[in-house]
Amino acid sequence: GSDVVAELRRLEVWTIPAAIGLHLLMQACWGLRLKVLGAALDAPVPYRRALALVTSGLFAAAVTPGRVGGEPWRIAMLVRGGASAAAARRTILADRAVDMLFFLTLGTLAVLSLPLLFGETGNVQTLGLLAVVGLAAMVALVVLILVRPRPVARACSACANVPARLRRRQHKDHTPAIEGFFRDVTGGLRVLVRKKPTVLAAAVVLSVALWTCELSILWVVLKGFGFAAPYQAVYLAGILVVMIASVPALPGGTGLAEVAALTLLTPLAPGLTPAFLVVWRGLTYYVDL
Repeated sequence: GSDVVAELRRLEVWTIPAAIGLHLLMQACWGLRLKVLGAALDAPVPYRRALALVTSGLFAAAVTPGRVGGEPWRIAMLVRGGASAAAARRTILADRAVDMLFFLTLGTLAVLSLPLLFGETGNVQTLGLLAVVGLAAMVALVVLILVRPRPVARACSACANVPARLRRRQHKDHTPAIEGFFRDVTGGLRVLVRKKPTVLAAAVVLSVALWTCELSILWVVLKGFGFAAPYQAVYLAGILVVMIASVPALPGGTGLAEVAALTLLTPLAPGLTPAFLVVWRGLTYYVDL
């Protein structure tokens, strides 16, 4: 405990306001992305309300495994604001899909760059491959929903009926409802790709901007502790940290995020201590609670 406190005293004073500023700028970009997507997908939302959706959704994400609670909350808030349920689902799931595209693209680049950045460190390679395989599985599921929604809907219905079967109760066929949900979700992606590619491009640009702000906090905190790690390497490592923290295990990726950060960043910043984790997680996770 005393060692951590002593390390915290080493932190440069400018680090905290700089990191908080980047976190707020990330939220501003995210709010703008929601506004742009909502306007294109029949769920218009004023910018101030879009910011409120982002901040309240971050809290919901922070207290749920894999940060999955943010999307249902934002959908509910869009509906409460006057959007139809279908339009709200299209908008929020399209928002999530743009993030998945960002992380799949740069996550793959990060894994390919691991030997150059870290050498042949086994733990680093394993974490990187785990991150990309997990996200690739999610993207494959989305593609399957786009191409063959009915089989996926049947599988989901079967999973939903497992508790009823275990209790030997009559089960219901949820396939039509689930398939209808899939149509709402994929409809938004089709509209963006086929009819509004400029909106999709704007959403991608805003995704790059918002995640650059958030990932830069890692480099800022390292710099605040006196580590001169290369920005590009920290950025790519940060992408993998976020991807690994998205695994549905504990609320907000707690535990996984810290292990991944120490494993990936220690080769870039030898001597890294838990004090770094206290500051970084405090400024990017606990600040949202």
